[in-house]
Order: sequence, then structure tokens, then C-alpha cells
Amino acid sequence: MSYTRIVSALCLGLVVFLGGCGLAVRRPVISPMQKRALTTKLIEGSHEDTFRAVMTVLQDHGYAIRNTDMDAGLISAYTARQNYGVWGIPTEHGTGFETSCIVTPVSSETTEIRFVIRKSYESRLRFSDRLSDKGPEVHDPEVIQELFNQVTVEVKRRQAIR
Repeated sequence: MSYTRIVSALCLGLVVFLGGCGLAVRRPVISPMQKRALTTKLIEGSHEDTFRAVMTVLQDHGYAIRNTDMDAGLISAYTARQNYGVWGIPTEHGTGFETSCIVTPVSSETTEIRFVIRKSYESRLRFSDRLSDKGPEVHDPEVIQELFNQVTVEVKRRQAIR
């Protein structure tokens, strides 16, 4: 094989490889209305029961509740996950998830919930406090639907114990 053919084949292989890497990293783009449809659900339950159920479910998933305001319907929470490097040694960087949830009464027995979950990356630098970079929003339908299912079960549990 000639030198020119080898170089051409290597260049072509590199272009295909890099193009494939770019395709693997791209996330599907969804519109704001699609995000809203995915992250919002009506729950049959009072505002108070639903609000408290959301906090319970988030705590069950290891979230630390940062702020709540029942009148505004806002819950913000955070959970951290330690990343591990070679041979299971913890790295200085961690991955976490931040969530904010809006719980809005629609009627006396119906409440709307909207979850916004965002991945975050933390690092501890030697001479500074923890730094956090906001990552992408989580739009995994299975994850979000499972949260809604668990909130629904918790609301029903709260209604049953009255």
C-alpha cells in the first residue's frame, strides 16, 4: 500500500471516529412545552398532603432538603454522590443532583407538581470552599415518572391514616 493511501485511510478513520464521538455525546433537544409535559403532573390530594409527600419521597432518595416554603409551594433539595477513581479511591470531584419542586394547589383535592432535576458537579479545591457547577437538566421519563408514582403512593398513605 502506498504512503498516500495509508494517510488517507487514517484521516478517514479519524473523521469517522470523531464524528461518532460527537453523535454519542449529543442530547436530544426538547422544547419547553415538552419539558413541562414531562416534568408536571396532577395529583389527587390536598396541597399540604402533596407538599409533605414530595419532601418525604425526596428524603427517601437521599436528598437533603435545603429550603421549603409551603405558601409558595417551593421545595429545593440536594443530594451528593462521591465519584471513585482507580482502585475505588474517592476523587476530589463529586456528582450530585439538585431538584426544585413547585407544588401548586389546583383545587381543594387536586395539586399540580413540577420537578426540575439538574445534575451538578462539585469539587473541593485545596484553599477554597466547595464549588458547584450546574450541569444539564435530567429529562429521563422513567426517573421522573417514578418520582411521581412514589409521591402518589405517599399522598394516598397520608390520606389513609387520617
